[in-house]
Parts: sequence; C-alpha cells; structure tokens
Amino acid sequence: MDATGTALENAKLQKISVKGNNNRQISGDFTVDLASKEVSMGGFSTGDDGIEIVYTTNPVMYANGSYNAYATVMPNVEAGDELVFTITSSAGTATFTTTAAVSQEANGFYVFPIVLAEMGDVDVDEDETGDAEVPTSDFKITEMKFTVANNPGKILPRTFTHDASFKVTVTNITEVKCTIDQENQKITLCVPYLFDYKLIPTITASSSDALFANGEGLINSGETVVDFATYKQIAVGGENGATMYDVEITNSGLPVVVINQESGTTSTENNLKYIDASAAWYEATGTKWQPKDSDWKMEKGKDNFMVYYPNGMSALEDKDGNRVIEPVLASTRLRGNVTQQMPKKPFAIKLDKKHGVLDMPAHKRWVLLANWKDRTLMRNSVAFAMAKTFKNIFPKDGMEWNPAGEFVELVYNGVHVGTYYLCEQIKIDGNRLDINDPYDVEDAYSGNPADYGYLLESDDGYDETWKFTTACYVPFLFKDDGTTDMLSYASNFVRGIEDNLYKNTTAGYDAAFAQMDLTSFVDFWLIQELMMNSETKHPKSCYSYINNGMMYAGPLWDFDWNTLPTSSSYSEDSYTYTTSMLSKTSASHKRSGYPDEPLDNDDKNYLWYPMLVKSAAFKDLAAERWNAVKGYLKADAGIHIDKMYQQLMVSESYNSKMWPVDSGSGNGWMAMLSSKRYNKYGVGGGYCGDEGMSFKNAVDQLKTTINSRIDGMSYVSNKNWPSKSYSSK
Repeated sequence: MDATGTALENAKLQKISVKGNNNRQISGDFTVDLASKEVSMGGFSTGDDGIEIVYTTNPVMYANGSYNAYATVMPNVEAGDELVFTITSSAGTATFTTTAAVSQEANGFYVFPIVLAEMGDVDVDEDETGDAEVPTSDFKITEMKFTVANNPGKILPRTFTHDASFKVTVTNITEVKCTIDQENQKITLCVPYLFDYKLIPTITASSSDALFANGEGLINSGETVVDFATYKQIAVGGENGATMYDVEITNSGLPVVVINQESGTTSTENNLKYIDASAAWYEATGTKWQPKDSDWKMEKGKDNFMVYYPNGMSALEDKDGNRVIEPVLASTRLRGNVTQQMPKKPFAIKLDKKHGVLDMPAHKRWVLLANWKDRTLMRNSVAFAMAKTFKNIFPKDGMEWNPAGEFVELVYNGVHVGTYYLCEQIKIDGNRLDINDPYDVEDAYSGNPADYGYLLESDDGYDETWKFTTACYVPFLFKDDGTTDMLSYASNFVRGIEDNLYKNTTAGYDAAFAQMDLTSFVDFWLIQELMMNSETKHPKSCYSYINNGMMYAGPLWDFDWNTLPTSSSYSEDSYTYTTSMLSKTSASHKRSGYPDEPLDNDDKNYLWYPMLVKSAAFKDLAAERWNAVKGYLKADAGIHIDKMYQQLMVSESYNSKMWPVDSGSGNGWMAMLSSKRYNKYGVGGGYCGDEGMSFKNAVDQLKTTINSRIDGMSYVSNKNWPSKSYSSK
C-alpha cells in the first residue's frame, strides 16, 4: 500500500481489513505470515467474511513510502470477485473496492497493489479513527551502534586518510555509532560502502521494556539481525507506551563492488618499480595486489568479484540475464602505465565467465579506474557521454562503440578504498567492439589476415608484443595476439594510408580516404579537441581498428589527465579555449631513438591530424558535424555533470579524505613540476587547475570550461585549422 498524495499521507497506519463481497468465506482461524512481512502486525482477527490486521505500533505513511502486509486466507477468491479494503489511520478511515484479477489456488501467493492515489476518490471518514494507536512515552534510545565483531564483512575494521603532505593515518575501529536526533525522533548512519543491510544493532535505551523493529517484536540488543533495507522504524517501550524512531541506514548511494584477491598477490614492499606509491597504498590499505604482467590467477574460495546496487540487490547477471546472488570467481590485477605510479591503484578484472554488470552487457573483462588525478572524478565519464551525444545525433555513422561505465564504491580485500569508475574494457566482442575476431574462426590465426579484425592502440609506451611504427613515428600496437603474417598485413595497410596522406595531394587524400572511415576520424578528433586532451601528442591511449578493409578511429579512452584545464596556465602546452591543439605541433615528427627510446625528444605529432586538417573533405565534414552537434553537447554535458555531482556528493566526501590530490605550486607548467605530488611519487604534470578547489567548485569550473571550449572551437565551423609544413622523415 502507498498513501502518497492522499488524505492518509503522513498519518499513522493502525489496521487493514479485507472483506469479501461475494457471500463466500475468505478467511478462517489462520496465522499471519510472520516470516515474510515487511511491516509490523501485532495481531489480527477473523470473521466469516473477512480478515483484519492490526498494527501494535503505528508506522507513519510518509510520502513515497510503501507498506506491506501479509495474511493467510482461504483459496475462495475467484477472478472478478469484489474485495472491500478498509484502511484505518490516525487521520481517519478510507474504504474502497477492488476486483481480484485471477482466481486464487491453494499454496498460491497473490499481490494486491494498493496505490491509494490511483483508486479514484478515496472516501475518508475523519470521524472514524481507529483505537489501535499506541500512546507515546518518555522512553528513549540513547545509543545505537554496529560493532565489527557482530557484523563481520559488513562493518569493516580499518579506515584511513591522507593529509596534504600525503601522510597516511590508519584508524582501526571496533564499531560505528549512529546519530540520534531526539527532537525529531530520528536515527541516522551513513556507511559509504554498505551493501548488506542485515545488521545486528547494539542499542542502549532508557527503558527496560521491549525494543521493536517497525513494531515487529522484540529486538535483543547485540543479538537480533534486523534488515534495515526493510525496517525503517524502531520503537522502545511496550503496551503502556512507546517512542518510535525513524531509522535511516544508508550507503553513499553508489553501487558497491566487493573484490577478494588472495591468489598471486605480491608484497608492495618488493615492488621496486613504483616503490613510493606502492608503499603509500600498502601503508593505507594493508592490502596487496597482482602486478599488471602477472597471470590471471584465480582460485575458488579465495578470488571473487561481486557488485551490489545501492539497495543491496545483486547487480550481476549471467550471460542469459539471470540474477546472480553469490560472488563469482574472478581475478584482479593492476592496470595502466603511469597510473600504476600513483597511490590509489587502478585495477583490471577478469571474470571466470561472462556476466552482465550494472545493466551493462555481459563480458569477462572489466576495468576499475581510480581517477586519482581528477579532482572532479568525472572527466572520463564526460568524454564517454560526449561520444554518446555524437551517436545520438549521428546514429548511422561515426564511432560505432565506446565504453560505458558507472561510479562505484570499492571494497578491496576487506578495505574500503574509495570511489572508482567501473567500466567496460575495450575488447573485440559482440557486446563491445563488434569486428571480425580471429578467435571466432576455426583454426584461429591460420586464415587470411585480411579477413581478421585488428584492434590497435597508438601509445608511445610501446609495450605490447606485436607492434610497429610508421614513417612519421606513430606507434601502433596489437591489443590481442597476432602472427607474423597479421603484423605484416596490418603494418602495410596502415603505412599505406599514411604514405597517401603525406603526399598532400587530392589523389593522395582520395586514396587514403578510400581505406579510412572518415566520419569516425572526424568525431574522434572533435572530442579530443573539445576535451583538450594533450596526451594525443605523444600519443597515448589512442585506439583505432581495421575491419573488412577499412580503418576506423576509436574507441575513446583515458581522459582523467591533461584535459579540460581551468586556464592556459594549467595546460602543458598553454592551449587556449579558442585555438586548436594542432597549433602546438612541432615541425618534425621524428623523435631521436624512437621506438627504442620512445620518450626521448618528445616532439608532438598528434597522430595524422596535422595532415588530415589540410584536406578540404576532412574540414568540410568536421564543420558539418560540429555545427550539428555542438548545441547538444553543451546541453547534454551540463545535464550529465549535474547528475554525476548529485551521485558523487557523499562518496567524494569520503574519497577525498582517503586520496587527496595535490594542488601543485606556483603558476605555469614548469613550476608545477616541483609540486609535492611530483616530489613524492615522480608523477608530475597533468594538472587541470582545479586540484585545490572544493568538489563543488571544481565541478562548477568543469562546466564553465566545457562551455568556454565549445564556444571557442569556431575554427572548426570556419574551417580555419592551423597549417604547417610537416615531414614524415
């Protein structure tokens, strides 16, 4: 029953009676179904033509509240029978008639949803009030808490914070205490990572009489399990009087990911590659991890993965769409390159079997992004949202697929480690990047290389097994296994496109575009420009793929660093909101020693875009698509950011204490290289200028920056891209 929007809203529920209007007995001397009810029923009475459920303590029917009552009746109700419901409350009595939709059978379970506002004119007799209301009393609950000992795995024994100097403080706890508002009779507690609301409360009260959860019966302090997802009230007292408290036990409002990884973990103290950041994680959390290059070790009973919606319900489905209620076998290890050097660790996940997660399509591979460098935590999600806007405006072309994700709380090896972004990993798959997969054919990798799909990453880390560079030193790395024939095919295909582009002739461009999906290359670059992603200059984390004789740009990835600066002083190359990133391109693409020493003499080649913007076809298409989408981008970004702010408000307040970011020192890029973050972890740069702001101010600044950048990209509409002379040698 839901009384929202009626005269009974905010009244106290006293009793419900149901009578048949069909001359058949529907009840007898039966018991209330105590096991499954969600609201207290102190007793009931039966008669020849109906049943009455009486509430000994009376829940207030708040707006949007739902109150369930269960009773056992005879299977004598038939389809079309009229039933008369009478709701008795402190505000009066409402009576209405409804019709049974089906005939009841023995051992059946039948639901009568009663949304009073949808019942038409509910007749409320204000002169008829029930006599079941329990008088209030002077009894008080003076303390309510949850101990770690009584709630293992639900209330965690360790918390930590970092200060501005990255000094960690670890607190071992034995209990968490609720806040009690005696004036408004309300008990509240936020446990940001809570995913199981079945808790054992320890309660101190000024009465020696009984404690009731929603009036249901005795709670033994420190012994009785109460489901606080269902029971929203606790009363102290008894038949001679009671004091009712509304109870609100919440988490941050985000889904909760729970990971246990015992197999294959390594001591962070022996991880010499990133010792300072590793020590910071280990000191704070006390947990270990599997390194990025380790095998995917997983063992039943030791290594598992589970996701819960904020209400505690499982957010996992098997590949057939069935809800999974137990943790699944999985392996978790570190991921990323530069992000590994940071104290808040990012993770990659491999499930034993494909599962859908948080309503995202089923797959084995998932990613937990830490977003430590991003004060807003939002930049990756904003970029993915922009790609979705492009797809909504241009559903038939452009980038075919980009990752989706959700913000979550992460509990890793029994420690709450903050706010993460759980998202799809870029993989060839029917539920992700749906291209020809060499694995999905008989005798994998033994056929014609031209028939395969190739997922490529341009990244100057150059750390995959199968890889090649082009004449102008753009790196391409296979993201899956390969063969010599496959490498030869892909490298010749890509180099042929580049050679045609660098002819800088109409014929050359025509030949290149015959093998390039130009709409995807346009959309990819427009989003990179809009996000002001300077990491495309190296490049890093820039994806493309080959499928059926065509090359495509995308999917998008990695926007938490070097993006959307608050001003040009926080931009690595002093980008302004009104100029293209290509205005900072070097005259030569060559880097000394590359690829053997890919970071030496890091000249800025920005992939192939310095040559693409010389093409009239590219410029015309970019202007057409930008003019069509820019207004939607501005509107959608604002809506998306506001929504994320509301989602993250509570979670961020805990996360920022655990993992603060350094605001840098001084102004300008070189000055910030001497910041505490750089000195502590060797991770310099990537500043956006909002690191020292409050969360709200940083989010407001993010919206301002996006609007300024959208307005400033008139060079796209005007086809006034920067033009320089470039050499591929």
